[in-house]
Amino acid sequence: MSAGSVLKRMVCIGVASDAVKIFNAAVSAALPNVMVKSVLRRDSDAIWVSDKRYSIEGKRVYLVAFGKAVIGMARAVQDALKDVLVEGVVSVPHGTVQSLVTSGKSDLIPEIGDRFHVVEGARNNLPDADSEAAAGRIIELVERLSEDDILFVLISGGGSALLPAPVSPVTLKEKCLLIKLLSRRGAHIEELNAVRKHLSLVKGGRLAQLAFPAQVIGLILSDIVGDPMDQIASGPTIPNSCTNPQQALSIIEKYNLENEIPPSVISVLKAAKKDFVRKTESFERVNNFLIGNNKVATSAASKEAEREGYVPVVLSTSVRGEARRFGLEMAVLSRYLVDLRAGNASASAEEKILSRMSEHGIVSSDLEKLYSLAKTCDRLAVISGGETVVSVVGSGVGGRNQETVLACGLSLSRVFSDRDANIVDLSFLSAGTDGIDGPTDSAGAVTYIGQKERVEKFYDGIASPQSFLDNNDSHTFYKKHLSQDLITTGITGTNVMDVHVLLLKHKTGFYVK
Repeated sequence: MSAGSVLKRMVCIGVASDAVKIFNAAVSAALPNVMVKSVLRRDSDAIWVSDKRYSIEGKRVYLVAFGKAVIGMARAVQDALKDVLVEGVVSVPHGTVQSLVTSGKSDLIPEIGDRFHVVEGARNNLPDADSEAAAGRIIELVERLSEDDILFVLISGGGSALLPAPVSPVTLKEKCLLIKLLSRRGAHIEELNAVRKHLSLVKGGRLAQLAFPAQVIGLILSDIVGDPMDQIASGPTIPNSCTNPQQALSIIEKYNLENEIPPSVISVLKAAKKDFVRKTESFERVNNFLIGNNKVATSAASKEAEREGYVPVVLSTSVRGEARRFGLEMAVLSRYLVDLRAGNASASAEEKILSRMSEHGIVSSDLEKLYSLAKTCDRLAVISGGETVVSVVGSGVGGRNQETVLACGLSLSRVFSDRDANIVDLSFLSAGTDGIDGPTDSAGAVTYIGQKERVEKFYDGIASPQSFLDNNDSHTFYKKHLSQDLITTGITGTNVMDVHVLLLKHKTGFYVK
């Protein structure tokens, strides 16, 4: 039997398999067509979104959409409004349609025709010529609307890469270089979006301004901690909260990039500082609705964990911070939870965990609830959601979820011994609900006690797993040595950030007093 088949058999049973089931349930619950149908309905002469009525008498209805999850949203709107929907343009990631067909989700794909187009672009989650062309089509559509028109704008995470329209003379290549440099320096999403907005024809509310005086209805699926609608896809239908481009210049200076970025970027931002005027009247006919977020996914994960026989705790839906640091802390938390069940946990360890977890958006009251359950619970599911970041220092290939899991696995090998495998089955999964983790074809990965040791046993002479982590090369590590532990879903059709699942299954008899 090959090493690969042994590893596959090991990961496909027990708590690791349960973690995958729980993640799949989270993704299924967050499918965007379900969430659109929960808020959108129509009668003979009107459209209703939640409790707001829009007359369609004498009106024309249009649709534009951009993001990883909008294809299913577009299909739901099309189904509800087919007889009044005049035209639509949908911008989605490269490979979306084929992935949905392959995975049996063809019902999420809109009917495509002469006046309804689905354009694929942004390969590897990066803006490209195809997504720029889609943005051009969207701009052309919205600029010709009148006050007799209704425009649905469907927005989800990933929309920034799928709606690139840089302000001239900045080119798409130059703008991508700037965002790449900022990301590699560890800039958070708010900073990236502040810069994007001031270099875009459509972000920061400018798409809504282009559509004026049409009635704009924004349906938004959140992929950002805290659900700030002005940050999702850089807020194309939300007024820019910062009208001063000096903020973007300050962010560039903060990360010492003044001498590394194209001169055109600086010239546009300096010119915008003098010329930008906020046109608030453009937003008088704009209504935005948040229709789904990470809580939908984690709630479903919790219910699935309960069905699998675990006691679930949703620790947070606001996880943030450095990916590898979060993975390390989840391993330390795992050790503490096992010690609590055994009755030998230390107070000092609890204090350290509280301090470190606060950096990741996890508060003391949620930890205390978890600790209370852990003292007596033999099957525990710790579920969380959010979005971490990776500060890139190496040249490898990976994503925040795979990096989180690799860091957790390495830490598990330090805080647990071989004997612990006789006491508890433990698994930790981290994966993106969109099915895409960085520039890879995986959503994330799963780890468990002994994963590192199994790799070293079956693959003699490989570089140390730590060296892969140091090089930000988590995907290469799993692809070469533990491909069965990658979570590979293909494009899922949704995008509500990441889901993390920690499962502990204590073995009978080890805690009898």
